Amino acid sequence: MASLIALLEAGTAPWRRPWDGTAGGHHLHLLSGRPYRGSNPVLLTLGMHLRGSSLPWWCGFAEARARGLHPRRGCRAVHVLQPIRLPRLQEPAPDASPALPGAASAPPAQALRFRPVAVFNAADLEGPEIGRAHV
Repeated sequence: MASLIALLEAGTAPWRRPWDGTAGGHHLHLLSGRPYRGSNPVLLTLGMHLRGSSLPWWCGFAEARARGLHPRRGCRAVHVLQPIRLPRLQEPAPDASPALPGAASAPPAQALRFRPVAVFNAADLEGPEIGRAHV
């Protein structure tokens, strides 16, 4: 939140951006090419504005390190949210009757938990494989 306030006080509106068709409007994983979904594009857009970068590619630290890449000294990660599915809740006993007469019982609910994952912008990465990182 403090980052957003700092951008607003500097006179920029991070949600207003000149049209750029090169990124296709998506933030992509640097190695797999998959687009980020959910609230993550908003978090990554804010991270792009804080860096002054226009590159829509992002990569986690461990994945970058496995490819011989590393973030530049002093670069900070953006945290995105990775959903983790929790085991289904216990099903009711077979002799338990539904809450309403004649109503079918619903399947057990699936719970989600979100884990923050640190990712770095492609502009923040350096190493010999940076030119060949995007598959």
